[in-house]
Amino acid sequence: MAELGGAVFSDNPLVPIDGEPKIDAHEDLLCRQILDDWVLPEEVVLGIFYFYKLDCHCPRTAWEWGKQWPKLAQVCRQWRTVIFASQRRLDLRLLCTQKSVPETLELWPAIPISMRPDRMMSPFPDDDISALRQHDRFCEISLRVHGPLFERICQIMQGPFPLLEELSLCSTEETVRVLPSTFLGGSAPRLRVLSLSGIVFPELPRLLSSASDLVHLYLQQRVSSIEYISPEALVSGLSASTRLKYLSVYFARAKSRSNTRDTVPTTVGIPLSSPHLQILGSAAHASI
Repeated sequence: MAELGGAVFSDNPLVPIDGEPKIDAHEDLLCRQILDDWVLPEEVVLGIFYFYKLDCHCPRTAWEWGKQWPKLAQVCRQWRTVIFASQRRLDLRLLCTQKSVPETLELWPAIPISMRPDRMMSPFPDDDISALRQHDRFCEISLRVHGPLFERICQIMQGPFPLLEELSLCSTEETVRVLPSTFLGGSAPRLRVLSLSGIVFPELPRLLSSASDLVHLYLQQRVSSIEYISPEALVSGLSASTRLKYLSVYFARAKSRSNTRDTVPTTVGIPLSSPHLQILGSAAHASI
């Protein structure tokens, strides 16, 4: 057996040890036969990984690389050494889905984590959400939230997430969900993609002012006289987002609200100037 970065692996990839990510023997038989004959130069091994990564990053299999590189890391000790020594270059991410648990993540070296459900309609178990306490490891979080889960997320995600690049939270409940001012510690310096649907974050302009690398922003807000973010405040928060390419903003009045004084903006003017902006969408609806 071998130990690397706190993770323990068997020297023979066809005989996995307890707790080790398991693979089928036939999937790696060809690679095993090749490596029995000669040891490939490291640059060749790295090239194999790189082209495999490119093949997995077509639009329909964008997440496939995260599923496949752990199998490559199981082929032999040399391949593990090369792949873990090139984490950033190969964009290694551990996938945290409903099928994985926090204990499984601990078996691997400190590689950034992506949390996304296998199917968007499937909620995460509460026990798996506790993995978010590892604030310094998550680079992507994509969740469909409901009442208890939303409250849990608000509690866990109050501190900064320094590696976070993509965040998507969606609520389809009639109750307007409001993120606390302490969410993400009020800062997300590496954030590139942000999507909030059915969720209001009053401190969003302050968060956006720290996200200078933001590329994609999608907001779908249910309006009340107090909670929604005005277009003017949004533009002010985006003043530092010079790399913004895609901006979509939708305002609507929640179905459960009957107060006629809660008005939906009839026009959403966003006088935003970004040298890279390609798509700008805005709309107002009576209800969502």
